[in-house]
Amino acid sequence: MQLDWTFESDADVLLSVVQWSALTRVLRELVSNAIAHAKATRVEVTLLHRKDRLDLQVVDNGEGRNPRARSHGLGLGGVRKRVKQLGVRSSGANCSRAASAAG
Repeated sequence: MQLDWTFESDADVLLSVVQWSALTRVLRELVSNAIAHAKATRVEVTLLHRKDRLDLQVVDNGEGRNPRARSHGLGLGGVRKRVKQLGVRSSGANCSRAASAAG
């Protein structure tokens, strides 16, 4: 399993305990799903902080599925709920095979 991390920031990131908890739980769930369910062998995590915007992107080379499809688990539903509670936008539409062309 290869895990690549990128973090870039133009200033100190100030997060509340609730924001930090939500961010780490979302990150953990997305990486866990890529490994356990998509059977990915490579996961790339990018966290970018610019002005007042924090972007998290998790890309893998695993088997894709429709991220909006219903499933019996709580994983992606929990991610959507945490993102919504924070009042931010999730573009999780490109979860299928985004990294397959990269290698």
